[in-house]
Amino acid sequence: MLAARAKLAEYDTACDRLLSKLDLLLKVKSVTLAEKLAEEALALKSVCEGLKTDSSLELWKLHLTELCEYIAVCSAAAPLPEASYSLMLTVWGCNRELIGEEKLRSEVRRAAAKYRRLAHVKSSLKEIPYREAIVVDEARRILRELREVTTRHVVELPDDLDPPISVSPSYSGYVSGCFNTMKGILVINFTPGGTREELVSVIAHEVYPGHHVQRVFTSRADLPATMKLNWVGRALRCSTPVEEGLAQLAQRIAEEKLLEPEVAEYFKARRELYSRARALIDLLAHYYGMGEAEIRDELVKLGVPGEHADNMLSTQATSCMDSAYYYGEMYVEWILEHASPLLEDRELSWPLYKLLYTGYTTPYVKAAQVAKLLEEEHPERARSLLERFEPTRPRYQKRRKRIEIIDPLLEEVF
Repeated sequence: MLAARAKLAEYDTACDRLLSKLDLLLKVKSVTLAEKLAEEALALKSVCEGLKTDSSLELWKLHLTELCEYIAVCSAAAPLPEASYSLMLTVWGCNRELIGEEKLRSEVRRAAAKYRRLAHVKSSLKEIPYREAIVVDEARRILRELREVTTRHVVELPDDLDPPISVSPSYSGYVSGCFNTMKGILVINFTPGGTREELVSVIAHEVYPGHHVQRVFTSRADLPATMKLNWVGRALRCSTPVEEGLAQLAQRIAEEKLLEPEVAEYFKARRELYSRARALIDLLAHYYGMGEAEIRDELVKLGVPGEHADNMLSTQATSCMDSAYYYGEMYVEWILEHASPLLEDRELSWPLYKLLYTGYTTPYVKAAQVAKLLEEEHPERARSLLERFEPTRPRYQKRRKRIEIIDPLLEEVF
């Protein structure tokens, strides 16, 4: 069993390496590089196919088949940006029809204006001394406060869930536990000039009531093993918008409860600016094929401060993943807008939040689950919610078939 788990982890690492190289491929648009990556993926796939005694590796045959198809699209002679943009939105679980270009530009302009009005708030934030021990102690205090906020306003939490804390000079994130474990690690990128308010926002996104809470409920849910594995679902679930939309909601809840009103509004404005502008960068880079200098000019024309435009371009994630953050933010707002009658009653709001936090599934499936909660008392809201996300259903059905094939194989390993 341990050997099988090690093999799965090994192939996951190999696939991640290929996926990271694909981002370079999209930037340099090199057919030669695409051919080399395709050869690497096919070689890895052939190794999987040669290990027929280990049925769990069937998963990676499917994963690598998708990867090879994606590389083929990227290396095609057809307009590369258009093909890659459309495909990557699908990979991340976004419905392109709901990301309108004019709407997106308008939202960037509005968010930039709002941020500029509140930019002065940054000078009032409380700087934390740049020493690791002080940062960790402050983070532990914030964890306690956010745990209370989560239990009081979002969902009831089991005991003893605080993750260990690590400080990194270059990375912030939540590293979730492998397989069905709930204990992850909170990694904090804390640099000179970092503030307590920023720490509140980061910890809310990554831990309470963000990704760590998602992981807790997913680990304890009655779900197929495929859905519970951290790294398998990338090829199957299209869940990034759900996960990141909820994590951004977590930031907003925490900021409203723990920060001064104007400070909370400042962080909300900055988050909206970055989510919308980065989605626009995805569109300009991967659909229109613009270079960085041209994109920067476009952002500045829409009112994005130059230093923020530079930062967005330098930290842009895997192609179209940033669009998934923007789509996820809209998605969660749409869900909560439709489900507002449930949120008025604490007895009903907790099941709603638990439903959203449990399981890694497509936006359509989550919408269908929420619609089921609404259908008896609010049938019009239920229908409206389903109609909005109906176009995503075929993608889910395709992945559901794969899950039905793969899950029994995973049960043999875990």
